[in-house]
Amino acid sequence: MKSKLSNFLLELLYGKLAFLYDLISNIVSLGRWTNWQSHSLSIIKGQKLLDIGCGTGSLMLKAHQQGYMVFGLDISKNMLNEIKKKLSKYIKSPRILQADMSYIPIKDNKIDTVILTFPTNSTMAAIFSWHYTCNIETI
Repeated sequence: MKSKLSNFLLELLYGKLAFLYDLISNIVSLGRWTNWQSHSLSIIKGQKLLDIGCGTGSLMLKAHQQGYMVFGLDISKNMLNEIKKKLSKYIKSPRILQADMSYIPIKDNKIDTVILTFPTNSTMAAIFSWHYTCNIETI
């Protein structure tokens, strides 16, 4: 019952309530969400970054402002709509993809670093399969 409720709430947050995502993330993380994002950017290797589960694009914006070529991937159309609203002020054509993370539609060797700042149960299976194909560091 608890997992059904959690899944329902997450679907609601990533769907119809996507416009509240930044506020809710800040509350749930006790105000540490931006600190986690900044720390993630401090350990990036290379210049090309893929933000998986990019949400509303906050990390993408910070990365862009620091000079990275950043791509965002999210399965939620509502989240990608929020990204377009947020990033259009700063990035002429944000590089965003709507896709499931188990198949990333980017050619090999096009990305230097992959960031997944908010792993969920559904993303963990894909991450474990990546261990066979790349070097993964956790923070």
